[in-house]
Amino acid sequence: MPGPSPAPSPIGATAPSTASSSGGGKGKWIAGGALVALLGVGGIGVALSGGDDGGDDVVATDTTIAADTDTTAADDTTATTVADAATETTVAESDSTGADAPATVQDLAQATVQVLTADANGNPVCVGSGSLISDNGRILTNAHVIDPSAPCGYDQVLIAVTVDTAQVPEITYRADILTVDVALDLAVLQIAERVDGAALDTPFPTIEIGDSDLVQLGDPLRIFGYPTIGGDTITFTNGSVSGFTQTAGVGDRAWIKTDATIAGGNSGGAAVDAEGRLIGVPTQASAGDNADIVDCRVLTDTNGDGVVNDFDQCIPIGGFINGIRPVALAAEVIAGADDAEPQRVFDIAGAVPSVSIADAVFRWPQWSSGIGDEDVPIDDITVGVAGQTELCFSFDYTGMADGVVWSALWFVDGEFVEEFSLVDITWNGGAEGIGYWVCALDDAGLDAGNYELLLQLEGETAYGESITLIADAAAPFSQLTFVNASGADICILAFSQSWASYYGLDELRDDVLGPDGTFAAIVAPGVIDVRALNCDGDVVGDLSVEIAADGAPVTVTLDGTVG
Repeated sequence: MPGPSPAPSPIGATAPSTASSSGGGKGKWIAGGALVALLGVGGIGVALSGGDDGGDDVVATDTTIAADTDTTAADDTTATTVADAATETTVAESDSTGADAPATVQDLAQATVQVLTADANGNPVCVGSGSLISDNGRILTNAHVIDPSAPCGYDQVLIAVTVDTAQVPEITYRADILTVDVALDLAVLQIAERVDGAALDTPFPTIEIGDSDLVQLGDPLRIFGYPTIGGDTITFTNGSVSGFTQTAGVGDRAWIKTDATIAGGNSGGAAVDAEGRLIGVPTQASAGDNADIVDCRVLTDTNGDGVVNDFDQCIPIGGFINGIRPVALAAEVIAGADDAEPQRVFDIAGAVPSVSIADAVFRWPQWSSGIGDEDVPIDDITVGVAGQTELCFSFDYTGMADGVVWSALWFVDGEFVEEFSLVDITWNGGAEGIGYWVCALDDAGLDAGNYELLLQLEGETAYGESITLIADAAAPFSQLTFVNASGADICILAFSQSWASYYGLDELRDDVLGPDGTFAAIVAPGVIDVRALNCDGDVVGDLSVEIAADGAPVTVTLDGTVG
């Protein structure tokens, strides 16, 4: 599916950039960058607009699993050292057609390397994994594996190989960095020389690249790599394809979801199919349900003081579903390696500008029940109905940057839904665009309930958006009409159900609600919280209104009264 248009979002001339930006929930009015950027978008699910993970490498001398990694295998996932796999010497039985026999576990182990960033003296700093994809020594891995940011500052990249699967891999080579795609979190390295100065012993063992577009739900997967939970030797985990994540800007298969364990150090390794072909790069890992809480974040105003900060209760994020970047998405970064200038260290921090909630501006909010063939919403809804298979939110944006780490988190009736969410992914929608969308997908039909999406930029909650899916399509809705009696133009009008953490984006979009003007919306029964600002950034409406279940219309007068 094509990504969002690169055309810039129009900036309304009547909406001056007067509002400040700060963290907070409904108790505090929040704008991002410009007045038109009320706090309120967020979310991601089985569909979104961008995606990759922030990294799960661990310091080589420390056995602690990084915060976003899975510390335990799921109940139906088996982690096994390759040396213990004596009874399973091939990934799949060879067929009777005379085709080449599938790669053996030993073959795959020898073509899966350990990637270590090291100081000038060769002392390892951080560790990841990689797959040899060419017999001249090219390695496909994750970009964050060679990220020099703290605590992984390094002077060189070393490659350790497995000769005996029962033995610790030996640091044998020094590698250069050829190509890096920060947004997709992929990189290609080139083995440049032996650390002992001897001649390179080519050809190298390789893993055949497969077709990730052919992978189906339920297909078996094997993950090869060097996670710290597996000890020092190479480890593989068994699992299956749990689903796919669709993203605008990447495609229908931006992620392959799996229940196979992906832990610290596994990043950049090999995800292979039943025939031993490389179909993806293990990239994104989450916290285990039965493990210690390793990823607990402050997301909402749990203590009711109007500010989202460290005094609020953190919310555990993650279960056991992990992410694999499909190898089909690596085609460009692999092809680009042919003409690349080798580097010893890649400055990811220098390549990715920092973006805060003060920089990013989000506008034109729109809920819909799906995205059409032209990559635009098929409708414009303010209330959804249970049973619809998609729930999508689209928006325009400026002030973003490819490679910035963000999270899009779904909550239903206050409960975090991992299946709809991605944590610590990288933005790849460009600096500005229109119609960027995020969707929750469920082929069986989405349940009735209150849906809220929160989006974080570099670990800080930036904004949220909410909608209700009702159980009965025939249930009466109400028309909520706002009348501007404040005597001034209103540039911002945002409202949401009282259960939501954030008001949401400006419902006026590019319009201005002039004196005595009206604005109408269809809402579900419940208590609606309202916030309105004039074009100087002053609050001219801050109130709650109850919507009855009988479908009767309701009128709200915005007369400058606050509270």
